[in-house]
Amino acid sequence: MNGYARPQRKALLLLAVALLIAGCSGAGGAADGGRSGANASAGPERTVPAASSPYASVVSTLQADVPKMMAAAGTVGLMVTLVDGNETLWSEGFGFADKQAGTPVTANTSFHIGSVSKTMTATAVMQLVKEGKVDLDAPLRQYVPEFTLQPAGAADAITVRSVLDHHSGIPGDVFNGLFTNGGPNPEFRAWLVQALSAMYPERAINQEWAYNNSGYVLLANLVEHVTGSSFEEYTRTHVFDPMGMTQTSFDDAKVDDANLTANYSVAANDDGTPGEPQFQEREYINGWAAGSVTSTANEMSKYLQMLLADGQGADGRVLPAGTLAQMWTPQLSLPIDVLYFQMGLGFALGDPALNWAGPVVQHDGATSWNYSMLQLLPGSTLGVFVSGNTAAPENVAPAVAAKALSRAYTAKTGAAAPPAATLPTSMPVANDSAVAADYAGHYATANGLDSVTADADGALSWARHLGTPAAATSALTPLADGWFAVAGDESTQVQFRTIDGRRLLVSRVPWGPAITEMMSGELLPASSIPAAWAARLGTYLPVDAEPRTTSPFANPTATLADVDGVLMLQLPSEVGSGVLQPASDRQAFTFGIGPALGRGKGNVLQMTATGDSFVFLGVTYRKQA
Repeated sequence: MNGYARPQRKALLLLAVALLIAGCSGAGGAADGGRSGANASAGPERTVPAASSPYASVVSTLQADVPKMMAAAGTVGLMVTLVDGNETLWSEGFGFADKQAGTPVTANTSFHIGSVSKTMTATAVMQLVKEGKVDLDAPLRQYVPEFTLQPAGAADAITVRSVLDHHSGIPGDVFNGLFTNGGPNPEFRAWLVQALSAMYPERAINQEWAYNNSGYVLLANLVEHVTGSSFEEYTRTHVFDPMGMTQTSFDDAKVDDANLTANYSVAANDDGTPGEPQFQEREYINGWAAGSVTSTANEMSKYLQMLLADGQGADGRVLPAGTLAQMWTPQLSLPIDVLYFQMGLGFALGDPALNWAGPVVQHDGATSWNYSMLQLLPGSTLGVFVSGNTAAPENVAPAVAAKALSRAYTAKTGAAAPPAATLPTSMPVANDSAVAADYAGHYATANGLDSVTADADGALSWARHLGTPAAATSALTPLADGWFAVAGDESTQVQFRTIDGRRLLVSRVPWGPAITEMMSGELLPASSIPAAWAARLGTYLPVDAEPRTTSPFANPTATLADVDGVLMLQLPSEVGSGVLQPASDRQAFTFGIGPALGRGKGNVLQMTATGDSFVFLGVTYRKQA
């Protein structure tokens, strides 16, 4: 459910993505090989346009392209649906729901859709807003009084709107027990509320955009408190039933193994090609409102059609007319929010690869092993949804979605996609030693540490991924337009920028027909590791972690390390490595900004009274003897 770590999910995701998740099936289900890959009476196993349709050639071309794209990425199974208004143009499965048994994916195979679920949670909340039962600008605690942060009163300013548009500052990636193997973790929500009560805000409300799973988990509490119904019951009767989505649910434990795709992971070979897919045990997603929905291609086509019909579902109205326009209006956008999209209420707005075709509404989603993408072109009433069942270095779902939607738009309007963009060409200029010195230092990135150094002549070098096997250094050449060329990387240019007093490293890259800017890092204040923290360097083991947490999100170890004179917390999970800035002898906070902006930054590491343990994101770690 990680979402928004694009353009590249972290090595396994995300990220990795992700993005925000191990060999047999879940408890109580059939073993690998027992899947039918279809939900009985859920609809046709495949829908394609008639030969006379203007979309027929689009779909036939995609039917040839998708298997090639899957093979190149190592994806085992994938489903796709494409709609125009209230018509399903194409709904089909590719590859295997169960590779060992040879069970194919069909349009009736259920997939975890990850953080695309957030759009459905936002739909439920907006129903209550339109009924006058929830005020977007009221404190979240007005509806979820059990939610607290440290110090007392810190959560009071956080509004419902700030949760929906990811500006709340709530610690967002509390993964312990969020994804589990062997069965669901029904106590996760209560555990999260308790864990948050000992945490500090990552940042003040509306300070910067940072993707946030925890806030969305709490929206289930809001719905339950306001309506008196369970979250599953409310969303089933008020969100899914009016669309005729009888096979879709937030309660993923209800889905029989026979109807749910198996999951796989793929690692890259030394030559970059995908390795052999590895079967992974069934996962359960316990933060329901943030990303637990399971659905099929046929059912997601109904969701797309409702979104393109201004809230009208096949069997009833889901949202009052005009509500989606409100949800698709950009909310808070701050100078420091250097993003490739803007944020609405539950939906992201814009996509560099598709903006040429008009306003884009979208949301991606990642679980431990699945990756999904929903995209709409409301102006031309076109929509697509794609989900794959394999965690791989390259996630194919976004590329399939963009290709399908782009080609459908061309078929409908005659407008062809612009050519792929290339970085602007600008003449190199002389180094400026005075300016270069201001750029030098360590930069905290989304998942690690970089450094920029300047020699006596002002020549800059950019060292990336310090302290890791991927460490590499590139010379930076200043250009006349204020950017820097990166030696050996013709697809990236960087710029040093100060926003709100923070020195940032910004990258620009070609993305389809557009040039996109993304945050790469934030300059650390010059400092050394305090003696109290230097004495704590070493490996720590979890004491009270949920043992069933899926492998991409579990931390069998946590390391406090000195990397090039900077204190870092190194975690093997999706949380990754992060710079720590000590605030006292017992507290340190993760620091920086990265491609996902402040995601995961601002979290507190709290040493215990014994001095041999610390608590981070709700888990206690004790130093290894």
